[in-house]
Amino acid sequence: VRRLNASGYFASVQAVIDGGPAARQGVAPDDTLLAIDGTPANGLRPTSVWARLRPLDGALLRWRRRSDSRERETALERERFFPRLS
Repeated sequence: VRRLNASGYFASVQAVIDGGPAARQGVAPDDTLLAIDGTPANGLRPTSVWARLRPLDGALLRWRRRSDSRERETALERERFFPRLS
């Protein structure tokens, strides 16, 4: 997902599924993706962001938390996940 700022496009988290791998690692809506497996996310097309987040063995994600602007890095493991429907 991309948003436009003064310097161009950047990858921003639009939604996180409660209880999913990203949520458990602390990723939240409006966080900024900085890198995926060492590749800068700035300027990537949305399809490239999705492709890099979907490897069979997971992805190493570096992101900036919107609430405190601190950078974080975590390994997201790909898993079969079935969100609870309410």
